[in-house]
Amino acid sequence: TYRVRVRMKDDSGRWSHWSAPHEFVAGAPVEPVVSVRLTEIMYHPLHVGPRPGADFEFIELTNGGTSAINLSNAYFNEGILYRFPSGTQLQPGERFILASNKRAIDNSYNVTAFDQYKKHLNNGGERITLVDAYARTIFSVDYDDSDPWPITADGDGHSLVPVDERLGADSSNWRASSGQRGSPGYADPLPVKINELLANPISGATKLELHNPSNQPVEIGNWFISEDPDH
Repeated sequence: TYRVRVRMKDDSGRWSHWSAPHEFVAGAPVEPVVSVRLTEIMYHPLHVGPRPGADFEFIELTNGGTSAINLSNAYFNEGILYRFPSGTQLQPGERFILASNKRAIDNSYNVTAFDQYKKHLNNGGERITLVDAYARTIFSVDYDDSDPWPITADGDGHSLVPVDERLGADSSNWRASSGQRGSPGYADPLPVKINELLANPISGATKLELHNPSNQPVEIGNWFISEDPDH
């Protein structure tokens, strides 16, 4: 059992009084968090109606492990400004959306952002670093708005998403989101293209061919095809 007292020095060099004593029992070292991944960056979104594009910035964090992660007091020390409240738990497979304007994201997407951060993302690129409560790095990503980073994420409405969420932060593992406005709260689908269309055959049925141009399998369960562009 340990007993401690604490005092603080402010920016002018003045010391506070000592605190009341606090007792605690030391435990085993807390293991560093390793399975939280940065899985989407919307750093330069389009304007939506009268709202400026900056209102629709967001980042997405995903728990890629098999057990819940305690993010209590984890914070960003580069890029955005945000600290997770005490008791925050990220469940396996769960995705947290941190938004520059929570209300704008909640009203514009079929999701509920976890919280709102301070300080806008840099449209020219910067480093985003999340550290745990002991200042140990959880992840650090340097994104950019120029080649080899996807340029359609720089004001054309797309977000940055990893090709493989299990891999690192190198630019070669990032691509533009398949659709404009990104996919907060969901795994971004790899692009599937309509490769051929037989719309007016002499005989037989109309035919449509889909093509996956990537080297990764694409799950298309529950996708649908419609003639309505707004459907």
